[in-house]
Amino acid sequence: MKKYLVKLFRGVRNVVISINKTIFRQRYKNIFDLITPNIIGVKKEVFGKQGDGTYILPVDLIEDTENCKLLSFGISNDISFEKDFNNRFKNINIYAFDPTIDELPEKNTGIQFFKIGLAGRNINSKGLFTLKEIIQRMGLSYEHQYILKIDIEGWEWEFLAEVDFESLDIPIIAIELHFSPFPRPIAMNLPYTFYKNKYKILKKVLKQYYIHHVHANNDHYTEFDEFVFPTFLELTLIRKNIYHKEIISDIRRFNEKPNKINKPDFQYPFKMSSEV
Repeated sequence: MKKYLVKLFRGVRNVVISINKTIFRQRYKNIFDLITPNIIGVKKEVFGKQGDGTYILPVDLIEDTENCKLLSFGISNDISFEKDFNNRFKNINIYAFDPTIDELPEKNTGIQFFKIGLAGRNINSKGLFTLKEIIQRMGLSYEHQYILKIDIEGWEWEFLAEVDFESLDIPIIAIELHFSPFPRPIAMNLPYTFYKNKYKILKKVLKQYYIHHVHANNDHYTEFDEFVFPTFLELTLIRKNIYHKEIISDIRRFNEKPNKINKPDFQYPFKMSSEV
């Protein structure tokens, strides 16, 4: 019975995705067109394990001072990013958050852990809170500068929709965006929620931030004739008011390994590896 239900679910899922590919291709394309890396001249440095766990940071724009804090949301069983960051920036305090684990996967005195998570509103029953609420709980100040690393399985959209970028100093965000085929909860109104929410939220964020780096997770994707739309996308964002040099489109490949080594890779401009 269980196998039958799984097979049925996958069949329905594939039908819905097929319909959306056919009818709502332009809405995928609208988001696709927003995702263009557009800064060169700032050094890119790898933090975290290669594959699923890598984030790229503009190290020349990070101030290694006690006034700067790293808030890392989404840990699971991997602190390779936080360890690399701690080794590179000795004066920046690191706060790690994840409501799904009880402690860090390994002991590290350079990382403070808290069993709560990030969202666009306070949901006490799930241990999820707004960024301002978390800052207050940590006894931190709005005067601090915050670098964010965010991998929170879809909750990032609600956070991005509600965060007040004007009152908080957030120069750099490393984030994984989840363009899930089915939003929470499972629904058939994907085209409406996909376009209305994710497109508009991303457009709002990109009014204040440049895309410094983009990396497509090759684990899941929707393939169209002329482009591939990644289900999971890792971005590094730089706030526009801290970078004043010439902005030039950056379509150079950066030497990152694919998230899944046994699957075809695709990176910007998001075509399968045989076409790049």
